[in-house]
Amino acid sequence: MYYTCRLALSIVKKPLIDNGVYPVEELGSIGAALFYGYAFGKFFNGFLADHIPPKIFFALGLALSATMNLFMRPTGTVFFAVKFWAMNGWFQGFGAPSSVVSLSNWIAGHERGAITAFGVVVTSLVRVSRSISLPLWLQSMGGNMAFGCQPRCVLSLH
Repeated sequence: MYYTCRLALSIVKKPLIDNGVYPVEELGSIGAALFYGYAFGKFFNGFLADHIPPKIFFALGLALSATMNLFMRPTGTVFFAVKFWAMNGWFQGFGAPSSVVSLSNWIAGHERGAITAFGVVVTSLVRVSRSISLPLWLQSMGGNMAFGCQPRCVLSLH
C-alpha cells in the first residue's frame, strides 16, 4: 500500500503536463520534494519507530500518506504542492522503519542475517527472471498484440 501511495505522482505526471496544470519544471520540484521527504523520513522516523509500537506507527504513516494524496489536485501555487508532497514523502518514510522493528521482534538475532540474505537473493532472482521472461513472452505474442494485452495478464507474471 505504501508503494501505491508513493507512485501516485508518477502516474499522473503526463496528464498534468498535457493539461497545462503544472509545467515540467514545477513537477520536477514536486517530485524532488516527495523523494527528499521520503529519504529524510526513512532516516529520522527510524528513531521514532523504536519508541512507538510498529503496528500503530505503520498504520499511522499509511493513513497520513493516503490523506496527503487527497491534496493531489492543483493547489494554485507550486509552493503548496511541494509542501504537501514533501509531507507525503515524510509519511511514506514511516513504512520501512516500522517494518524493520517488526522483523527484529519476530526473528532472533542469530537468524536475521541468513533470512535477510535469502530474501534479497530470491527477490533479485525473481526480478531478473521477470525482466527476461516478460519481454520474450510479449514478443512471442507479436508486436501489436503485446500492446493490447490486458493488464491482468502482465500482472499475473509478477
